[in-house]
Amino acid sequence: MIGSGLSPAIVDRYLDRIGVARPARPTPEALFELQRAHLRAIPFENASILRGEPIPLDLPALVSKVLDRGRGGFCYELNGLFAALLEALGYTVLRRSARVFAGDSGIGPPFDHLCLDVPLHGERYLADVGFGYSFLEPLRFVDGAEQDDPTAPFRLIERPDLDGAVDVEQRHADGTWRGQYRIEPGVFELADFEPMCEFQRTSPEASFIHGWILSRATKDGFVSIHYRKFMVSHGRSVDTRIVDDDAELAELVARWFDV
Repeated sequence: MIGSGLSPAIVDRYLDRIGVARPARPTPEALFELQRAHLRAIPFENASILRGEPIPLDLPALVSKVLDRGRGGFCYELNGLFAALLEALGYTVLRRSARVFAGDSGIGPPFDHLCLDVPLHGERYLADVGFGYSFLEPLRFVDGAEQDDPTAPFRLIERPDLDGAVDVEQRHADGTWRGQYRIEPGVFELADFEPMCEFQRTSPEASFIHGWILSRATKDGFVSIHYRKFMVSHGRSVDTRIVDDDAELAELVARWFDV
């Protein structure tokens, strides 16, 4: 069962972990600060999947993992808990299902990703602390407008041909726009993501079971590991190398992601 919300004491602990003072009221500026701080403090990581641990999505279990044990997680866990924090701080949060673009492999299934739609002061913001190396700051739901995130330009493209789906696209260094994920119509509860969470945790078809997938924001970019690819970005400059040595890979995982 999904818990009903976070107590004031848990909210204080959560804010302490990400290093943010309690906002006086729900504002866009506070939302931006909360997302940036969350991405720096709490890593995207798939250690539970690689270790064969269960991943329950009820709020007490998420609080235990992220706050009591100081861990991170992947989208259902991180955005699931972040949504509860935002609601406790007075924001309205709509939990949205998204399908992740996979290059030449096409697009993933429904509920492949959980992201957050935050209506606020007559606008809507896309908040996401569970996608890994992506946008540092929430994006506005404005069709086609280029939005200048510190990591790269992004835009949201409405798809009336797909019942109002919205594609989240990033402009790469070569100038091309490539989709990150497609937000599908509808609003859901965290429990609706449980079957796909279990698929991602156990299926040989899921990318998460085949090696490390880790990411954490830094002061000016991200540090990420994808299997054996180690990436460090500074703004829009990215250094990438392959780590062949198992001991070095383990040291990088422990140093940057503490798992």
